[in-house]
Amino acid sequence: RLKLLNWLQSNPIGCDQIMEWIVQLIVSLGSKQVDKDEVISHTRHWQSIQREGCVGRWIPDTERSDNVPVDYNLTYAEWMLKVTTQVVMLEINTQIGEFTLKKHPVQLLSNKIIHSS
Repeated sequence: RLKLLNWLQSNPIGCDQIMEWIVQLIVSLGSKQVDKDEVISHTRHWQSIQREGCVGRWIPDTERSDNVPVDYNLTYAEWMLKVTTQVVMLEINTQIGEFTLKKHPVQLLSNKIIHSS
């Protein structure tokens, strides 16, 4: 995974395209096959979260809170609450190969469930 991570970090345009393709692939599961040439071009830019231990956890710039001014009047408890409860709606984690939407990992239904309907 290190080679993948290094490539994504050194190729931001390619990273953006791949991340958008992953999102469209997962969103369209069950409806149709996604052709990489049909991926809608978005203006979102994807970056790895910069906190310790979070390299390889990718979020679009629309989810980043870096542009929010720092409030130096917060107590430690208030700061900790703010940092640990930040709402990130969409994340692609290349560390463990997981797609997360609204803090819930997205997985395919098992064949047993699919065939029971």
